Amino acid sequence: MPLPAPAQQVIDARRAAIDAVVAGFGDAPWPERAHAVGKQLDAIHGDWWAFHRARPGFYVQDLARLNQLAGWAGEYAQVWEVLRNGRTYFAPPKFFGGNAAALHEDFVLSITLNHATPDTDDYLDELADLQAQYTCLGAHRDYFQQDYVYKPFFKARFKLLNSYAEERGLEIPADWKAVNERFSLYLERYPTLSESCMTATAPHEVLAAETFVVALNELAHRVVLGLLQPRAILLAGQATWPLLPKAAPVEVGHIIRPDQRRRCQATLDHIALVLGLIRPGEQSR
Repeated sequence: MPLPAPAQQVIDARRAAIDAVVAGFGDAPWPERAHAVGKQLDAIHGDWWAFHRARPGFYVQDLARLNQLAGWAGEYAQVWEVLRNGRTYFAPPKFFGGNAAALHEDFVLSITLNHATPDTDDYLDELADLQAQYTCLGAHRDYFQQDYVYKPFFKARFKLLNSYAEERGLEIPADWKAVNERFSLYLERYPTLSESCMTATAPHEVLAAETFVVALNELAHRVVLGLLQPRAILLAGQATWPLLPKAAPVEVGHIIRPDQRRRCQATLDHIALVLGLIRPGEQSR
């Protein structure tokens, strides 16, 4: 089932804008490329919210179709609302986490399956910010400046990023939040939220062709891989591997750990990419 015509028009227009940016800024200095990517990521966020405001019921239908295609139900179903302390919060998609314009050129791109819905007090503050477009953008883009940063995960990730930066002789901020903001950007295989994660049963190409939220998410990958050309990527779960060009040279160090909180296996692989390898049209299949 193809996307409705208005949704496909949004996708086509954003893809054309991204391809023009990648072509126009491909040889530009790093700060200009990073700034251009940040503007496109903000625009993807804005595209989704504008479409949602015009068609408030569409997101429910879009996620219902996504869950049907992917074979997700129960704790694995992607949700459009989260219930906490007797209050129902809207749960919009998150197409990226981190500020592209603030990144060091040697940043690490992290790709996971999707977003969790942790049962913590800090998450309530984050949910509150997700209820409107502009506070939601701040929660996503400026996540590492927020008090509700998920400390158990990102303090541990700080240690990894700190070691990564030290190995390369890079200047490292003293604050763990600043290290995360400087050296990491987060994308997801699916930009939606669920209690637990599980790989989709349908081919990813089908999800991107038939659901608006996954189609927009593909464009976030397209601009990041096409213009930022990350030199290092952390992949969580084998379902994320196809997001990389098939010809990418690989330095793989496997760390397999059961993630009890999300009840899924996470495989972290360090993939080294050669600058200039990724070109428009090769990524985001």
